[in-house]
Amino acid sequence: MSSRPISSGRRPSAPLKTLYSVSCAGGGSRDATAATGRSARNSGLPSGGVSLPCRNRASATTIADAESNPATSGGSFIPFGFPVSAQPNPGTALFMTEVETRQHDGVLGRIRSRSAGAPRAGVPEVILVHGMTACDYLLPSLAAMSGWTRAHLIDLPGCGGSGDPPHELSVAEFAAALGDWLDRHGPGRVILAGHSSGTQVATATAPSRDDVAAVVLGSPVFDPAWRTLPGVLTRWALDLTREPSGLERVNRRERKRAGLRRLRHVLHEHRGYDLTSAVAALPVPTLVVRGREDALSTRRWTRRLATLAAAGSHVDVPGPHTFCWPDPRAWSEPVREFALSLGTRRGQSHPLRRR
Repeated sequence: MSSRPISSGRRPSAPLKTLYSVSCAGGGSRDATAATGRSARNSGLPSGGVSLPCRNRASATTIADAESNPATSGGSFIPFGFPVSAQPNPGTALFMTEVETRQHDGVLGRIRSRSAGAPRAGVPEVILVHGMTACDYLLPSLAAMSGWTRAHLIDLPGCGGSGDPPHELSVAEFAAALGDWLDRHGPGRVILAGHSSGTQVATATAPSRDDVAAVVLGSPVFDPAWRTLPGVLTRWALDLTREPSGLERVNRRERKRAGLRRLRHVLHEHRGYDLTSAVAALPVPTLVVRGREDALSTRRWTRRLATLAAAGSHVDVPGPHTFCWPDPRAWSEPVREFALSLGTRRGQSHPLRRR
């Protein structure tokens, strides 16, 4: 199987095919051909696989991706794969039959997107919006969601594999950049699934768009109880003690690429965003997903967000703030059930239940 990559007018390199055959917990063989070469590194694909539940396992998987090293105004993204030591759950593996990488020259800078999975009739596609300046930690979630719909991971301007913006962006400008991508590449009805500060971008994008069927808020920030800078930094440090050690190794290079100045700016912008009021103004169904050990939010606040939404629901899942890294199914499954409920409201059948 070959990909159909788009790379902003540049001729793509030959697709790279990588076969994974990795055991599930409890037995079986582990034999993974490492994802090597520039194509794999640029896509952020793992060198030895990343976690998915055993039931999603396949006997052979082709991963194809195109050249996606972006030209940026202030430097270039340093691509990398995940070392085995940084995998979420050893013994399980990531399977994506095809990854399509696009470079979109948008109104506020170049945006990289990575897409996987096949569209399903009556099922909205999922747009994944990352947290502060780090993107690749959502690759396992992209793989999990690509099992039941087509999913897209968007690198916002200045983050991951995207280009630098003309200036440091506000939350509203990040939303404008995402909206511009949707105008050009949007597949129709979508679910905006933001994680961490990406929840703010999702809520800022949704109200002005007719193609947004619903919004998912994974680990929303910032809880008013800890919105001051000392409060956020203290809770962030506490949450890091609860996260898998491999997560920080994955995020480090993307945070280094962003730089301290951009990190400080983004943190300032997101601390000033009133997510509570934004959620209350959402005109579409909203799902809030919170890790039970998340040190950056309280259950009381996230449940209040769900009650404020026009049609809100709340799910508690195991794990800390970045619960979707060690167990992407913890996010994918509630979102899948949420997508089914949208079909019910529209009087549609449930194509996913016929799997």
